[in-house]
Amino acid sequence: MHISLFSLKRPIFPLLAFLLINILPGLTFAEDNKFPAELQQWIPWVLYEQEEKTCTLETTEGSKRYCTWPSTLELDVRSDGADFSQQWLIETRSLVPLPGNSPFWPVQVQANGKNIPVSKHKGRPAVWLDPGKQKITGIFSWKTLPENILVPAETGLVRLTLLGKKVNNLQLDPKGRLWFQQKRKDQKNDEESLNIQVFRKIEDSVPLSQHIRILLTVSGSPRQI
Repeated sequence: MHISLFSLKRPIFPLLAFLLINILPGLTFAEDNKFPAELQQWIPWVLYEQEEKTCTLETTEGSKRYCTWPSTLELDVRSDGADFSQQWLIETRSLVPLPGNSPFWPVQVQANGKNIPVSKHKGRPAVWLDPGKQKITGIFSWKTLPENILVPAETGLVRLTLLGKKVNNLQLDPKGRLWFQQKRKDQKNDEESLNIQVFRKIEDSVPLSQHIRILLTVSGSPRQI
């Protein structure tokens, strides 16, 4: 069935908005060519202040979308400062958190080699990034090595080099603090244990689908495994 938009007798603007808002959530800007040329010019207007509708949809929850995808945060910590770098995949212009907190604020921050301003979001450093692959770099400066520094909750993996040595057993607490100094002697150390259970459910459908559920039971000191 073919319908010419120009033959409709009712106002076209509400119809365009309805069609674009209900079609675009499953697509990205890279798929704009799937729309007729007459509609493409209206895409930015329809998505104004709701660009997240083009981001990846969480399949389990069905309503949450993810617009930013971080890689491993690399930290090279020295006695007088630190360098950090991290790759991000950005689906739509987004505010991305950086490591650090007051008084340890990142400076000389760059995205793909270009200087970018650092904003303050909920008391933490952050930068606005455009869609695409972005490599963020920056430095910290201090007179004496601090006990810890804050790492964004969005960052799942951290690779730490401390005073020239790679650290395998990271001390990252639930508040997001990455500790550089050893724990105090009065801190209690729970017995360290790790238990992993994997459950798979295969549905004989077209296409064949598989649901995986992973249960982790972890105790002991904060660490990366």
